[in-house]
Formats: sequence, structure tokens, C-alpha cells
Amino acid sequence: MAIITLLDVTENDSQKLSAEELQVEPAPGASPQLAGEVDMNWLESPDYMFPGLLEVYKEIDAEKEKHSQALARLEGRINEIKSSEQAQFNKLLTAEGRDLQEAVLKALKYLNWLNVVDVDEYWKRVFRVKEEDIWLLEEDEKSVEQLIQDSPVTMVTIKSGPEGASDDDCLNLQRHKGRRMQEFNNTKLKAVLIGNYFHQVEAKLREVPFSESQIGEAEKDGNGLLATYELFKAIKAEKEKRTTKEAIREQFKSKVGLITFEY
Repeated sequence: MAIITLLDVTENDSQKLSAEELQVEPAPGASPQLAGEVDMNWLESPDYMFPGLLEVYKEIDAEKEKHSQALARLEGRINEIKSSEQAQFNKLLTAEGRDLQEAVLKALKYLNWLNVVDVDEYWKRVFRVKEEDIWLLEEDEKSVEQLIQDSPVTMVTIKSGPEGASDDDCLNLQRHKGRRMQEFNNTKLKAVLIGNYFHQVEAKLREVPFSESQIGEAEKDGNGLLATYELFKAIKAEKEKRTTKEAIREQFKSKVGLITFEY
């Protein structure tokens, strides 16, 4: 039935309309209760509950409190694990610059490399251009100076960017390795580029950041190219007991070109 307001009804019309046909819209915010209806919500007060019903409500309150406490404990565990473990590895997928270098350092140390040398820290008192970021050494009984001259050395360079690896990033691997071979008088060197490329894209949706020609050149030179997401996945697999730290290290050392891990 259409709503008719009092303003729409003339004096003559009002004489023709019955009381049922004449309806007035309720004021905004008015209760939808029917006229004469009484609010009985007060009956839900404990003052009127019999013991059996009151006991059930008390049990519900107790369960809610236990649930709340359990959730608080779990939230605390989540925050603890995130801050002490997950966050440092998440940076492999998000960080740039020095933050990314530190994340890769921690990841390699987590994999139990015998001797992980932060090159910036090692040369901090020496005025020189620091080209690579990390040295991975096979021993720790000798000094670093002796090891970089006598033992196998894996030189790690760390890069990042919103796009894939540039040709310069990859060509510099061999250039820097050649310089270190002359400087250290050591031919037992391998260079590895670890890159957090396409870092603004969700990790699992990223393309391979290295071109076919870049991968081919790395293979010819005996060097490696590794995406940080591949390193992250390997560490995740180790934590899930699908591989071991030793297996990851061995593949890292033995593979050239595009490094991917099998587990």
C-alpha cells in the first residue's frame, strides 16, 4: 500500500479515507516496535535466571576466557618466531643494499659454511674499492689472509633491483674474479652472483632474473648465478626436513651457470 502523509490529504479527502487507509511514516530513528509492544530483554538478566541456565552461561564465559588465553599464547609464539627466525630470511626476498648483504650473510652462516667472511668488514681499515661482498672459505684454522691465497675461495657478489640482472652485473663477476686471482695469486676461485631481482614482485611470481646469454657466459667461466628466492626455498626445504644443509652447500659449490637446488 502506498504511504500517504498528512500533508497530501486535503480536508475533503480526509473525510473519505478510513483510519486503516491513512498511514503516517515513522520519524527517522524511531523503534520498529509495534505500538504497545513491551521490551522484555530484562528477562535475560542473571537476576531472573534459574540455576541451570545460569550455570551454562558461566561455562560459556569460562570457555571464552580459556580461548582468549590460548590465542594470546599462540600470538606470542607467532611474534617470537617471526622476529627471531622468519624475519631474517624474509629479507632475502625484500631487502636491498646493506640489509640484503646482511640477510645473505646470515643465510650462508645458517647453512654452516665453515668460514663466511664479510668483505666490507675485513677491509674496513683499508682504503680500497670493495667489489665483492662475501668470501666463502673451506677452512677456519688458518688466517683469512692465508686462506685467500692457498685455498679454494667462492666470491659472492650481492645485487638487487626491480628488473632482471643487468649484463654489467654478470660481466663484473669474471672481471672481479680475475683481479682477485692476480691479487691473491690464487686460481682456485669461483664467483657467484646472488640477486634479489624483481624485488617488487611476489617471490613465487618472479621470472628467472638471468638471460640465457648471461647463464651461458657464467657456465663458460665456471661461475654461478643464484636468485635469492631459490636460496630462500632451499632453506625452507631444509627446515621442512626435505634436504640438508650439507646438500645445499655441495650443490652451491659444484654447480655453475644458473644455480637451482634439488631436494
